[in-house]
Amino acid sequence: MDFEPIDPKAQSQYRSLLKQSFNFPDDYIEPWFEWLNTTQMRGVYRDHQLVGGLSWIKIGQWYGGRVVPASGISAVAVTPEGRGEGVATVLLRECITELYEEGFPLAILYPTTVPLYRKAGFELAGMRLQYHLSLFELQLLQSSEMEVVKVPIGYDEKIDVFYRAQARSHGGLLDRTKQMWEKLYLLPENDLHLYRIENNGNTEGYVCLMQTPGNESIMIRDWFASSPAATARILQLIKGHAPMFTELTWRGGPQDSFLSSLSDPAGAKISSYQEWMARIVDVEKAFSMRGFPHGRATTLHFEIKDPWVEANCGRFILTVSNEGDVSVERGGEGTLRIDIKGVASLYTSHRTAHQLQREGLLHTEDEDSLSEVTMLFAGPNPWMTDIF
Repeated sequence: MDFEPIDPKAQSQYRSLLKQSFNFPDDYIEPWFEWLNTTQMRGVYRDHQLVGGLSWIKIGQWYGGRVVPASGISAVAVTPEGRGEGVATVLLRECITELYEEGFPLAILYPTTVPLYRKAGFELAGMRLQYHLSLFELQLLQSSEMEVVKVPIGYDEKIDVFYRAQARSHGGLLDRTKQMWEKLYLLPENDLHLYRIENNGNTEGYVCLMQTPGNESIMIRDWFASSPAATARILQLIKGHAPMFTELTWRGGPQDSFLSSLSDPAGAKISSYQEWMARIVDVEKAFSMRGFPHGRATTLHFEIKDPWVEANCGRFILTVSNEGDVSVERGGEGTLRIDIKGVASLYTSHRTAHQLQREGLLHTEDEDSLSEVTMLFAGPNPWMTDIF
């Protein structure tokens, strides 16, 4: 089997394979595949026939107040006749090798099957939750007089700048490029409505609402607010859609700001729980580029196993200064023995070192090092809403 870019002649085969694999309707597959044309498409060929494909895109994620470059892998599909023959393994192994050579520290994806990706060194690393609430139960803690400004659907520089300022204090959120903003709005324009929330000319929030004809639910496609008043103004805007709409759905993280703005958060329910996965592609770069807490100088000794990337194997010394400066060098005592999957989950703050030890992904006899690594990688629960 050969791994190589999907050329224009094979793209129609790849499109048909994606439609067959994911059962998407034509009105979704067409704009999605057009967007995929802006990504890096790769395929596995057997006897010059495409038997599997994937795409990857250059993105970034916020960790510890810094953006870590990452590759978002998506559209992984194998022909029915090629399944069970190692095609997906070849796809992923060659892709990880390419990403390492391209200099990526990290790769992320949404799994259709967790065991496959765990074999490739990925591990569960963050959440994507969907909430729903009856609009008749939407009771606010406060009202707000902030201005609501409707803006055209598409990239908005003010919203982009505002989003980045908010995302840096979270874990796992994408550092959105214009390409990712376009993906966010990849729906018929008349279904989407975009608003900025302003206070004396300053942006303090935004919301993109999705209305589907014939559907009694209104969905928040994307939103952020920097204050309780801005959150309240967004909810007032949404509440004004009743009684034409009866249900509100939105995606968010485990500590959701909408919930804290409701007089009775118990009315909101989680209707969908999804975990995304991450893989450390380059250990040294990943450790070096992540943000860490200031005022916590420490040195940790890792011994890492990675069956696919030889350069990630062996002993590493991670040193963090009180100012958050990071250095990584080879060698050391190997006090913390950890599988590459465990590194991913620890890195994003999805699991603590103590949890990984209980799950058999980390081993140590040094309780001080175990506590120290838990504190160093502690952070907000990682989450994101973007699909790529």
